[in-house]
Amino acid sequence: MTTIEEAFKAKIEALATAAETRVFREVIEQEPVMPAISFVRTGGTPYRRNVETGIPVLRRAALRVEVIADSTASAESITEALRLGLDGWRGTQSGVDVLRCALVFQGDASHVDGDLVLKIVQQDYELTYR
Repeated sequence: MTTIEEAFKAKIEALATAAETRVFREVIEQEPVMPAISFVRTGGTPYRRNVETGIPVLRRAALRVEVIADSTASAESITEALRLGLDGWRGTQSGVDVLRCALVFQGDASHVDGDLVLKIVQQDYELTYR
């Protein structure tokens, strides 16, 4: 069975952002090509079935997405593409039925250390799925 994380990753990759397939679950590879996208599950309910019918019950997940880029323009174009493609998303992806996906937070977590500038934008999504 496909997990919501696998379906979410496939959906992000299908949006064809400037990050292309550089979409990482939890940990970004060392010295990644920029821009890149990382996401982690921050909450939700575990997988369950109705005891009587065996039908999967509705589940919820909270996922935090981070867009990491070396320029503001690159980060902004990707976060806008994610917002347009994910906020309000409903449908089937990789065998998972997404009934609701909503952007509930977006914030700037950029990092400057001398000459190193990383533009980091965080987005939190809440999903209802089965």
